[in-house]
Amino acid sequence: MIRPMSKERISKTWQEILLKHQTSQKDLAASFPLVVFIATTRDEGLEVRRQEVRILPDPPNDKVKSIYIERFQTDKDSSVIKRMTWYTDRKFQVITITQNKKGEEKSSVMEVVWNDQDNN
Repeated sequence: MIRPMSKERISKTWQEILLKHQTSQKDLAASFPLVVFIATTRDEGLEVRRQEVRILPDPPNDKVKSIYIERFQTDKDSSVIKRMTWYTDRKFQVITITQNKKGEEKSSVMEVVWNDQDNN
């Protein structure tokens, strides 16, 4: 059974989970009904640069609404950013942005939808 946790305990638990080279933030703004956990890296050598988990608080039935991961890769002639988002019970989306050494950019969107709520 999941029990409601205090803001202090949520923060402590989240910090325990993060690796030592990451920073964390939480957004508990009253005007925004989601709790957002954000992890970013200080190490620019890591591919995963940002992670977000968005939770709709409704104790004891809290629900993860989305998970976002941003990945950055470079090789000898280009850099690639992948922005991957999983929306609970709906879809998965990957936005890929590739930039070559000349600064030219190409982007693409790949989306897998299994519950099209927009058309219901």
